Amino acid sequence: MGVMDGTQQLLEAMDGLVWLTDPQGRFVTCGWRRWARAARADGAESYAEPDTLIGRSMLDFVEGEPVRDAYARFMDALRQGRTETIGFSFRCDSPGARRRFRMAITRVEEDGTLRALLFQSQRLSERARVPLALFDFAAMRARIEDIAAAPIVEMCSLCQRVAFPPGGATREWVEADEYYRRGGPGEVCVSHTVCPHCEHHVVRRARGGEAPEEGVRP
Repeated sequence: MGVMDGTQQLLEAMDGLVWLTDPQGRFVTCGWRRWARAARADGAESYAEPDTLIGRSMLDFVEGEPVRDAYARFMDALRQGRTETIGFSFRCDSPGARRRFRMAITRVEEDGTLRALLFQSQRLSERARVPLALFDFAAMRARIEDIAAAPIVEMCSLCQRVAFPPGGATREWVEADEYYRRGGPGEVCVSHTVCPHCEHHVVRRARGGEAPEEGVRP
């Protein structure tokens, strides 16, 4: 699929991170200027160039099988025409800031035929806080090579809450700072997932064509 006339200029002008896939979810193009800047800022230099992205499934860049499954279900609902747009808010924190975003995924049609899926991620708010190591994923991966048996902490990719206690039979999903207050270990491996709350209020509603609840987890 070639880029439709005028599409590239439009993507470059849109706010936030914007990218386009074919109906099967394979990367076509994006607003390269903002994309490259964000990739370099996040330490993902290898994803700043078109050759590393075009033709690959966007699911290749989503961490955690439950999270990949959620996005696959979103795209399936759009492909089947159960909804025209799926929009939801989510958290994507950095070590020193709480960051809230909105994702919109929209059908792009031409002459009545689905030609593409448009993804747009916009930052809604950012608030500084005391740095939390749970969100320093690059440093965590570097340290983990020296840890023989680090516990696995599950983190919801939509609300950024973590399951406490790690590996417990009965767990509660809490904010990362609360995790530390309760004595959660610092040397861990983070496993990205979708918590039961977000699965019900965001993923299931969206895949059924319903509007997901906004502001579920502030």
